[in-house]
Amino acid sequence: MSPVKIEPIVPRLAQWKVANLHRHRALERCEIDQTIDAGDRDSGLFLRPLIIDQDGNIIEGEARLARAKVNCYTTVPCLVYDINKEQSLRLLLELAIANDRLNKYCRVVLADRLSVAYTKRAQMNDTAAERSALGKDAKRVGADVVKALAQLAGVSTGTYRNARFVRDHGIPRLKEHVQAGKMSIHRAYGIAHEDEPTQTRLIEEFLDRSEE
Repeated sequence: MSPVKIEPIVPRLAQWKVANLHRHRALERCEIDQTIDAGDRDSGLFLRPLIIDQDGNIIEGEARLARAKVNCYTTVPCLVYDINKEQSLRLLLELAIANDRLNKYCRVVLADRLSVAYTKRAQMNDTAAERSALGKDAKRVGADVVKALAQLAGVSTGTYRNARFVRDHGIPRLKEHVQAGKMSIHRAYGIAHEDEPTQTRLIEEFLDRSEE
């Protein structure tokens, strides 16, 4: 399955009401706490406009918005992309990778929100002959989707599968440590195979060693 190609979309520059801007809904639904900002530490408040979609989802610029609120701004300059939800999430991931704003685990969790759409698209692209062997076809489609989504998240297919396993089988505390970057996906993947009490014990042991 080839990555979905989106025609270049030119954003429009606009003054946007601060009250109508919010954290990207995909980040909220995935319970991701990491800030998505380009990391600028300029003395001026807005050397660059925020990047948002037409629904007010912040694609880049959360820290700048926070400073605007502290300074009682009512509007801020924004580059507004008129795009659908999938395109908004893809742009969020693209900029997060470019600016090193989200770690691999967070990017996988976000990219996986598109798994249903990618699977349907892959199935629709199959010819009748390719659909004849359903069992084999389903497995192939699944592998193609994982490859495409891993590419979108900027990780290997192995890392993508491991991160999903941690998300699906890890206890909340384990996922919190991976999301915060305190534990690698690889280590968390091994722990996530255990039952809840064992996961808790292994996390404690890991933290004790980290503090030595």
